Formats: sequence, structure tokens, C-alpha cells
Amino acid sequence: MFYSDMYLQNINSPDDIKRVEENLISVDDYLISSSLLTVNCFECSNTERQPLSKSMIEMILKNPFYYGKFIWKGNRYKGNHEPLISRDLFNKVQCVFNTDGKSRFRKRNFLFKRFLKCGRCGCAIVGEIKKGKYIYYHCTQGKGECDQPYVREELLNEQLVEIFRAIQIDANTTHSIIETLKSSHAEECEYRESEIKRLKRRNNELQIRLDKSYEDRLDGIIDEPYWRDVSAKWRAEQGRILEQIERHQDADRSYVDQGIKILKLAQHAYSQYVRQNADEKRILLDFVLSNCTFDGVTLYPTYRKPFDLIAEGIKMQFKLPRLDSNQRPAD
Repeated sequence: MFYSDMYLQNINSPDDIKRVEENLISVDDYLISSSLLTVNCFECSNTERQPLSKSMIEMILKNPFYYGKFIWKGNRYKGNHEPLISRDLFNKVQCVFNTDGKSRFRKRNFLFKRFLKCGRCGCAIVGEIKKGKYIYYHCTQGKGECDQPYVREELLNEQLVEIFRAIQIDANTTHSIIETLKSSHAEECEYRESEIKRLKRRNNELQIRLDKSYEDRLDGIIDEPYWRDVSAKWRAEQGRILEQIERHQDADRSYVDQGIKILKLAQHAYSQYVRQNADEKRILLDFVLSNCTFDGVTLYPTYRKPFDLIAEGIKMQFKLPRLDSNQRPAD
């Protein structure tokens, strides 16, 4: 719940200080709405009726004076005045601020943050809250004035649903591809096992040469410089061989599993996106898409690999003409 419609008439009064602190910590997960902390929203002012800056508001919220203490020459002392808030409330408010020591408030994480690009000027499209609850997206106009209109998040989300539908694979096709993948994997395993055996044989040959050359050096058959030279070359080759063996073994473990996961995701991506919450949707967006371009009317997705190939394959499938009875091959 966002308390972005909270208004104060005068932040200097005790009751208003307490209301600021209590409302600040009542937001779920300590998320502070940016509109909550703007001067216009607070309608705060100092004794000269001038609007307070956000830094001044932050300083007030971090002042221990309001729970009964004061700072003098760098030390904190207990005052004789009556506390306006409890120590526990003060500590909870401090938890709202970032823990990295920087003096700033946490920003709202919009669903499509750093994800949309303006199709008219190429600048980023950012989110903004209107009237305390409606989320709109608009071009940043970083390259000058742009006629890209504001658009509601719900409208963008409707198009994203269709973008996920574009990579949806039916169950029969998914099963067929997985079976083909497993068959291909069997051949791949056979090849990798053959390569690993070949590499191990070569590694053993090199070790025999190293052992023999060491004995030849001890017996004076070869001199020290020559032994050092050939030994360094053979050990370097052994190192490369071990790296190749490790790559073959790692690829063998993940080859089918990764493919099946991607196919299963393509099969269920649409239904998952429809029913997931905002955080889960963002994870799915980042996994399937690199970004989207919006021209004011339509979203144009840029799929990550291999989802670009899946989307293109499904598109081509629908474009292929269906053969009528006269065009079909005879039995």
C-alpha cells in the first residue's frame, strides 16, 4: 500500500512529525514512493513558509531529538524534553533508508524499467506515477522534443501478453522436439566420449615422453637446456588437453537439460506471464527478451536466443500454405 496521498499542513508540529514517521514505515517492504517524498505532496514548509527540500525532510527524520535525545559536539545526550515519538519508531524509520550509508531514498521499481526504447527517437522510455496510483510510460526526450505519447502500463502489458503468446509451443510439438533432442544428445555423447578417450591417450603419451626425457637427462643423453625446452612444451600441451576434457564433460551434463528447460519455458511462458506477479513477470521478461521498442502504438520485441528462433519458427509455420487434396502427394 502506498501512502502517496498523505498531506501535512505544518511539519514543525509534534503530531505531524509523528505522522510522517508512522506513515513512512507503513509501506510494504519499506518501499518509499517518490511522490510521498516530494515537497508538493507533503505541502511542508519552514517557519518562513518556504517549501522544505527532500534533504531537509530526511534530516528531520534522522534527528534523534524527536525521541528524546540531542547531539552536542558529536556526542549524543538524553534531553529533559518530552519525546515526540518512541525510540522503536525512530529505529524503524532508519531502516527505511538504504543501508549503504548514502543519503538517498529508494526508488520505485517499475515493471518495464530500463526495458523500453522509444521507436521514434531512440531514447529510453521511463515510468511515472500519476494521481498517486496510475502508472504511465513516456519518452525521456533525451535527444530533444519527441511526440511519443504517454501510455498506461496496462496497455503495454496487454501487448507483452501477446509477445509471450508468440513463442508458445503446443504440447505435441514440445514432446516431439524433446525426443529429437534426446536422440541427438545420444549421438553427441558418443562423439564426446570418443574425443575424451583420444585426448586421454594423447595425455598419456606426453607423460611417457616426459618421464623418458627426465631419465635421459639424468643419464646425460640430453642436456639440461634441451630437456627444459621440450618439457615445457609437453606440459603446456597437457594443460590444454585437460581443459578440453573438462569442457567436453561439462557440456555433456547440461546439453539436454538446458534444451528441455528452454522448451518447457516456451510452452508455458504465456500462461506463466499472465498469472505471475510484477516481480516474477520482470524475471521472465529479462530471461526471454532483451528489450522492446515502442512507437506509440505497437511494441516490437527483441527476443534473446534461442527464443528469437522459436518465435520465427512459429511465425513461418503459420505462413506456410496448406496443401489441398489436389496438391498432396499420392500414396
